[in-house]
Amino acid sequence: MKYENGKRKKDWRLALGHIDATILSYPDIYHARKLGMNVLADIGDFSSYPNTSLIVTRSFLDKQRPLAKEMLRAEIEAIHYIRTNKEGSLRVLRKYLKINDAEAIETTYDFFSRRMVPLPRAEIKGVKNILKEMEAPQKNPSEFLDMSLVDELEREGFIKKLYAN
Repeated sequence: MKYENGKRKKDWRLALGHIDATILSYPDIYHARKLGMNVLADIGDFSSYPNTSLIVTRSFLDKQRPLAKEMLRAEIEAIHYIRTNKEGSLRVLRKYLKINDAEAIETTYDFFSRRMVPLPRAEIKGVKNILKEMEAPQKNPSEFLDMSLVDELEREGFIKKLYAN
């Protein structure tokens, strides 16, 4: 997407009636609502879909397992930070989104933080939905998932220790 005067061109085309609908995320949804537009649907309300994932190839996991585990640990620590430090998270959003509108930052935080679970375990149902859309419903979702690192961190008590503090 191209930005023009700090706004996505797609947002302007929608506001001007050049397109009838589009896919947005926060903070763009906040701005669209401020312009009087309606949210027709939130994919999270329909069915299960993976939201964000740590994705590596099997060969990377085989060769760089400790690194992949540290990446996952960092993701889980970031989720913990977001869930337990709202003010710090708002500062980070303001800095990297380069938005000073407090309400836009707050609604963005609220939207994402409530969707974050402490342990980012991929849902089989979500992968099934993607395979179905790709016209490959016969495929086994387990062929595409390896939760062994999540399982290891859980067995090691990493999550419990993190949230105990």
